[in-house]
Amino acid sequence: MWLPSPLHVALAPDGLRFCALDPLRRTVREQGVLPVDTAAAATAAPWQAWVHALAGWLEARPQQKFDLHVVLFDGFVRYQLLPWRPGIVGAAEWQAYAGHRMREVYGELPAGWRTLVAPTPPGEAALVTAIDSGLPEALRKLSARPPRLVSLQPRFVAGFNHWRHRLKGESCWFATVESGRVCLGHLQRGRWRTVRNESQAELSSEGLAELLHRLDLTLDEPAKAAAVYVSGQLAGKALPAHLAGHPLHRLQVPERWSAGRRQLAAARGL
Repeated sequence: MWLPSPLHVALAPDGLRFCALDPLRRTVREQGVLPVDTAAAATAAPWQAWVHALAGWLEARPQQKFDLHVVLFDGFVRYQLLPWRPGIVGAAEWQAYAGHRMREVYGELPAGWRTLVAPTPPGEAALVTAIDSGLPEALRKLSARPPRLVSLQPRFVAGFNHWRHRLKGESCWFATVESGRVCLGHLQRGRWRTVRNESQAELSSEGLAELLHRLDLTLDEPAKAAAVYVSGQLAGKALPAHLAGHPLHRLQVPERWSAGRRQLAAARGL
């Protein structure tokens, strides 16, 4: 049987990052960054430029089969935290509730956008994301031999799932930063209390500190001295040891990892 190759891609501000693995050895076959026509990105569906770049790469490999794993730049995503409502039951009611909360914050979402509610234990707030439903549809129709879309995750979600074992303390902050955008959330005993996704022209440690201070003020109980864990690269100087009174930790791929694992992490924007 001809096994499909796992293909990990990230729709990132600097282009389309990719890493194709050997299906048996799980070693890296190909990896790199495909250029994206940023002028074409200023359309009603800006992700199309990234999909077009991936389509060209796949068309050059017509005989290969791929299982596609996608990480989506947070600039293409809307986030909201959905407080628990005991009177709401069933998936349809939760979707309606999530849509209402999204409209309260962002106004009417563009036509065709889909709201997704993360599975959450009863009594806990749920993390809600919204993306253009045209994106997964386009990924499934990429070429004459289209890849099987195995997963599609926003970068903040993918980063948290990857690094969550490193987050220490009863209370902490987790942030992903990339090319002038930060997505920052606070966790209390493993439960989300707030999430904010913002763009900044040049994201620096000072800008992150200002956002951290603003979000701290919105909490019922300010997260005094809770550690901040950051995945990604801030502009300017090296990260300070503390940020707005909070210990700061940069999450980096360990040097002991093999070259293949580091290449895969880079392709996923981790």
